[in-house]
Amino acid sequence: MVTIRDVAKESGFSATTVSIVLNDAPLARYIPSTTKKRIESAAKRLGYRPNVFARSLRSRRSHTVGVMVFDATDPFCTLVLRGIQNSLYQASYLPILTDVQNEHARFERYLEMLLERRVEALIVVANWLFVNIEVLGDLEKAIFDSDDRPRIEKRSHQLGDCR
Repeated sequence: MVTIRDVAKESGFSATTVSIVLNDAPLARYIPSTTKKRIESAAKRLGYRPNVFARSLRSRRSHTVGVMVFDATDPFCTLVLRGIQNSLYQASYLPILTDVQNEHARFERYLEMLLERRVEALIVVANWLFVNIEVLGDLEKAIFDSDDRPRIEKRSHQLGDCR
């Protein structure tokens, strides 16, 4: 994986200058266009791709949404999943799809895993014929304090059937 340091070495500029240019930071307006072109050319030659995880740490935005489906084999939810995927794609969000397979323990584990990955939202697609409503009654939402420790808040949500 090509890093900003690699681009800096190739272009002959400091890693700080390269970072400012490649991230289009506010200070980039003070950098001459010839310098920007040299850096961008070096980045392209090396095949540089921004580290999305590093950006998400700095911005505190993961651009991911957890999508929990209680039964992926349910044909009635296929169109709903397509709509979710299309909407998230248009908004530049990445869905993380989980199939709970109508199991309470699997639901809780996937919920915990999605929150650990700091998804920005959670969409639950449930078929009321197969799910215990209490499972969805008290979803917990992690709110990350300024010191990055999760604080759990209980939120009750009424969700509609996917049909």
